[in-house]
Amino acid sequence: MDVQSEFRVGKAGQYWAVFRGAHRVSPTYVRHEEAEDRRQRLARRAASKMRPCISCSALFRSEGPHHRMCPGCRTKSASADWMSREVL
Repeated sequence: MDVQSEFRVGKAGQYWAVFRGAHRVSPTYVRHEEAEDRRQRLARRAASKMRPCISCSALFRSEGPHHRMCPGCRTKSASADWMSREVL
């Protein structure tokens, strides 16, 4: 079972909620779309893991192999890239 299918949106009384197995793991929502957004966030979080940053070696929560720089280094890198561009 992959992480995406571990979580499902279902009815909780007259509202919507996210469930993992038989257990509700979110607050209730009036709109199904809100519960689905929460389900996606929970699934991403469950699939992530702690990894060292390739720039500073600090541990941070990475969403996958494509995500290897911590937020601080990513911001510095984007700022440096923007500042190094020449204005024509």
